[in-house]
Amino acid sequence: FISNITHELRSPLGTLISMTEVLSQGILGPVNARQAEYGRDIMQASRHLLRLLDDIIVIAAIEVGQLALEPAAF
Repeated sequence: FISNITHELRSPLGTLISMTEVLSQGILGPVNARQAEYGRDIMQASRHLLRLLDDIIVIAAIEVGQLALEPAAF
């Protein structure tokens, strides 16, 4: 399950983030204000999905015993 998530979701998401960064930086040409706004929205949503996916992977690793929790006061 973890390897499927990593390959099937993280890889395309990483590509989406990279391509959005290239477009947003104007490497392929000038970007107007509306395009820049869309780029920021795409980056924000993509990074949020990446954080959620990372959380799912950590939880799955804990459930199968590959990762242990260490309680700590905060």
